[in-house]
Amino acid sequence: MLRFLKLNFLLVMLLAVNSGCSCSDSSRAADDMILGVNPSIISFGSVAIHSSKSVTLTLTHLGSSGEILLNDISISSRSTEFTFDEPTVNKLGVGESTTLTVWYKPVDSVSDSGELIISHNVAQQGFKTSVKITAGGFVAELISEPSPIDFGSVKQGTHKDLDVVLKNIGSDQVEITQLYLDANGSTDFAILAIVHEDGDSLPITILPGGSLGLVLRYTPKSDEQNPISDESFLLVDGKSNGDKSWRFDVSGMELGPKLILTPGEVDFGWVPLNQTEKRLIMMENIGNDDLVIDDIDFLPDANQDLSLEGVSGLPLTLKPNESHDIKVVWTPKTAFSDANAPIGIVGFHSNDAVNPLIARVFGRIESPLIFVIPDELEFGFGAQNVPVERLLTIRNDGYGILRIKDLAIVDANPTTYGDEFSFAVPSTHQKNADGEYEIPSNTAMALTMIFTNKGPGQGSARAKLEIVSNSPDSDRLFVPLSAQRATSPECKLVLEPASLTFGTVPAGYSKDLPINLKNVGSGNCGFKSARIEDCISFPGAPLVCQTPGAKPPSQKFFFLGIPVPSDEGIKPGMSIPLRVMFAPKSASTLWGDLTQYAALLSVVGWDPIKQQEFLVPANAATEQPNPNISGATGTVNLSVLPSSIDFGLVTVGCHSQTHRVCVYNTGTAALSITEIKMQGCSPEFKRKNVPPLPKDLTSLAPVCFELVYAPQDLTADECVVQISSNDQTSPSMSIGIKGKGTYETEQTDIFKQVSGQTVDVLFVIDDSGSMCDEQEKMAENFQSFIQHSEVWNNDYHIGVVSTNVVDEHIRGKLNLGDARRTPRFITKGPNAQSQFERLVNLGCDSSGSGQQEAGFQAAQAALTAPLITETGVACSSDNDCKNNTSLCGKPTNCPYSCLDGTCGGWNKGFMRPDAQLEIVVMSDEEDQSNGTPDFYIDFFKSLKGYYNSNMMHFNAIVGEDTTGQGTCTSPDGQTLAGDGKRYKYVVEETDGKFGSICDPDFDVVMNEIGAVAFGLKVQFYLSRLADPSAIDVKVKGVECKTGWRYDVASNSVIFDEEGPCMPQPGDEIRIHYETLCLKN
Repeated sequence: MLRFLKLNFLLVMLLAVNSGCSCSDSSRAADDMILGVNPSIISFGSVAIHSSKSVTLTLTHLGSSGEILLNDISISSRSTEFTFDEPTVNKLGVGESTTLTVWYKPVDSVSDSGELIISHNVAQQGFKTSVKITAGGFVAELISEPSPIDFGSVKQGTHKDLDVVLKNIGSDQVEITQLYLDANGSTDFAILAIVHEDGDSLPITILPGGSLGLVLRYTPKSDEQNPISDESFLLVDGKSNGDKSWRFDVSGMELGPKLILTPGEVDFGWVPLNQTEKRLIMMENIGNDDLVIDDIDFLPDANQDLSLEGVSGLPLTLKPNESHDIKVVWTPKTAFSDANAPIGIVGFHSNDAVNPLIARVFGRIESPLIFVIPDELEFGFGAQNVPVERLLTIRNDGYGILRIKDLAIVDANPTTYGDEFSFAVPSTHQKNADGEYEIPSNTAMALTMIFTNKGPGQGSARAKLEIVSNSPDSDRLFVPLSAQRATSPECKLVLEPASLTFGTVPAGYSKDLPINLKNVGSGNCGFKSARIEDCISFPGAPLVCQTPGAKPPSQKFFFLGIPVPSDEGIKPGMSIPLRVMFAPKSASTLWGDLTQYAALLSVVGWDPIKQQEFLVPANAATEQPNPNISGATGTVNLSVLPSSIDFGLVTVGCHSQTHRVCVYNTGTAALSITEIKMQGCSPEFKRKNVPPLPKDLTSLAPVCFELVYAPQDLTADECVVQISSNDQTSPSMSIGIKGKGTYETEQTDIFKQVSGQTVDVLFVIDDSGSMCDEQEKMAENFQSFIQHSEVWNNDYHIGVVSTNVVDEHIRGKLNLGDARRTPRFITKGPNAQSQFERLVNLGCDSSGSGQQEAGFQAAQAALTAPLITETGVACSSDNDCKNNTSLCGKPTNCPYSCLDGTCGGWNKGFMRPDAQLEIVVMSDEEDQSNGTPDFYIDFFKSLKGYYNSNMMHFNAIVGEDTTGQGTCTSPDGQTLAGDGKRYKYVVEETDGKFGSICDPDFDVVMNEIGAVAFGLKVQFYLSRLADPSAIDVKVKGVECKTGWRYDVASNSVIFDEEGPCMPQPGDEIRIHYETLCLKN
């Protein structure tokens, strides 16, 4: 700044001195002045650390008149390793020159750059000349000898060892941290030994010009994919000015016989019953020795209608390049459901190293196949002369039209009272000219089955529904029917489940659960209305509810839609759904103890028989009915992840992906899980792998179980899983689960590639007393991070919070909750760099961070309610939110502010549901959050969905143990940070990026995080579970045969960024697939 003030002063003085001269003469002289600089770019190349190198710069007056004044010379660079010697003169006449010397004295191996800025009085050169300065830094470079690493030809069953030398031909040393062979390459290669003067244990440092020896072994065992040549890569990871990696080709040729089959799989396609089809398989020896085939036969469990031709005369010898053909024959005689599985496997036994070699055989029967749901129908109780209805579905699981030739009620018992069982066919299905109902492949017909009790008021009735069709081996199918008799019809409504427990929900957040109103009686019922009223409590007294209608509707529990009133719309056995939302607006203390809420949900039903209204539940009519809805807000010791599950669309007759549910103890005292119960759930939802209960729940490990959905019809299903414990503050937690059945077995998902991913990035910064320098380094390296967004034009949100969780006024809040620090979060724009430099410097005097530096806990608070809540309530000031009783019970504890015209949490608008989420923690201490790392892994993954693994990464710049004493040190030997083991574990489990806070700068890790966050989207998640063998991908209407892969774990298509089909901005991606039918 002083230099710039000096320059301004000199310019003013010069103007004053020359004010009396002719303006035209002055302008002419100025126009004739030219400052020449040689060289125009200063390049130092690579310079050894702690040594120096200089470049001399010549400045010359190349004009024809005037005097050039060298007013100021400075260097603009982030590096302090560039310096210069002042020139001997600061005035140049025509033809005169002077020199200055620029020095580079590197203290590390990082490349550096900058500008030498010369301020002068030459107007036509803008009063300033800039000279770029570059220094390449030191670079490590490894080569292999031999190169490539080729074992040549080796006979099957033997091995060959090869000495390999890795040489460092670069200018910097490299620390080798890992040596391994590519997991996707041939498994015939192995590393036997590492040879180095410092021993055979990694890490090993190779100095410039140094080397490291390896012994590799090749044991050819043959390979189905690449039968003669074997290939792999020797992968080397190391550290030299950041993380480095090298890849060296490894190859070998196996000697011996090699059998290949063409085609490798046999697919008969669609074959009608009793029709014979044959498919050819050519056996060829592409090896370099005689192939002897001893036996060819089907492996066990093959379809009984398969056979082989051309396999007589075994053993068979094939010389190199000889071949022989056989035929697979199929004459299907029995229909079966298509399960996308082989109908048989042919085994070829030979002296090939792969023995037996197999060929899978596929085929589908072109024949209808009947399937009835349920296979036995119970009507429950039927009152006299009151019809009871149930649904029965006839589905065609085969191929070809299923023709229902006849439907009849048979074997009725008793028959004394006439026809009591009957059915109705939907109007959408009409008989054809032959009097048959037609059901196309993979569709269904739903029958309404009816029982009308025409007999006495007790006993039972039975019959069968006979279905005559063209389904082979099931052309005459019988479905048992049964009913219990009752006297006069009774209308009886109950709630299922009988009560709803929401568990703990943070203030400003909401949770909704289903509850059903079911007719368990024998007569029709009607629905009139429903309401929810809060129950009240007094210190030391139990909860008190009042008779429905005595109080206004609840302010905490709400209906999400109420059924249309009817007089007889709820028939026996029928349920109508209700959905209740719990939305606590505030708590007595926002982050303190629990505040409990309870309410009474009541329904006014109509009994058409008695012609009167009645209350459900029955005890609602008493003076002090018991509550049947409960919830709490505040902190809790019990957490369940995920908080809800949507199974989506699942094919009827199949089951969904299995979803894992885990219960965590986030407190310090031991708890016990006492019960895991399905409430109001149909048999279509199933629990799996539930541990024996009660089960102790410590803070070290969660209690987990699994849920699966297997729909039997097209109805949308919903219910609740309730988890009970001995936690006094919140004895039970509930999660809502839902799913829907479909008969569609194919799906097309359509996506559009955007110019860059939508990304939300949360920086969690340690602001304790030792972190000032690190915050500065983070700001300086922001450009390495954001440069990737500039390439892809991403829509991003970038926010900064502190690791301080002790002070509730800043816990999890962007910019410490300080309205003076703007913007609240950074959005795409030209000022992102300067905004980040300002926001990331949180200061380093936070006493709260000094007490508990909890990066996980701070991120959890920042990304959950009430901080992320958007209420949608309009406002013009914070008081509008605090004084709104529907939002805040107590103005002093209101969690909401007026932000952008609506009331909401301080972080509202930051996290978007469709955006990728990147969390970056920087701290010099180990994480001190209350929960276990596994809990936070599950929490962070739940934000974007467990199967959407690539939409969330946790990244960390923290300490690592480089001293053997749990600490790391700076280049000058100063102890800077403790080992961040908890952070590193979460980074690894979420595929994030890790950097050491002891590194001289954060350029490398920030660059890596930016590359992941801002690149083009490569992973596209499918809406239904796909059959990996039946996926077609098109980009811009062009089919992609290569350049993508299907990831089973995440049910997604992942494109190769360097492949031929990588979608570019604006491209449409169309993914068509057959859905996978999972069977129990």
